[in-house]
Amino acid sequence: MSLRARSVKKVSFEFERRRAGGWAGIALAAAGAIAAAAVLYEYFDTVQRVSAWETKLAEVKRMSQRTRGALSAKPGDPAELRQEIRLANNVLHEIALPWDSLFAELERCRDKSIALLSIQPDLQNRLVRIGGEARNLRAVVDYAQRLDASAVLHDVYVVGHEVKKQDPQRPVTFALVAGWR
Repeated sequence: MSLRARSVKKVSFEFERRRAGGWAGIALAAAGAIAAAAVLYEYFDTVQRVSAWETKLAEVKRMSQRTRGALSAKPGDPAELRQEIRLANNVLHEIALPWDSLFAELERCRDKSIALLSIQPDLQNRLVRIGGEARNLRAVVDYAQRLDASAVLHDVYVVGHEVKKQDPQRPVTFALVAGWR
């Protein structure tokens, strides 16, 4: 049998033309792009916050080194030296306190009838004294209760109040004391 004698069948393939993905694919690609953009935004935001904290830390270290250098270069009374070290440590302790959470909580609990006028921390006793003005005494009591229920402050007490009788609206100036967690 020769090779020519065999009949060769022609085979043809027809491939179906399909679109790659359709609407579902486009929606998934868009969702992926949005998710990637969100991750990139969070990444850059985190990098920026870390950089800000590193800058603050470097500044505290520089202050600490300057204070240490000034204290070590000054020959003098040991009692005076101890006092300066104590003051420097108090400053460093104040910087390390969670000020942002305190201010955020004070603002969160405040309403339109309260105006804060002063905030005085007592670092040794972990207390904060808050002074302000309110439309009436009920607003002061409500504010104190909201602060007492917060996660940052506890044992909130009204330690003084006075109605301003010369003012036609009769606002109340007040002072609160609270424990600071």
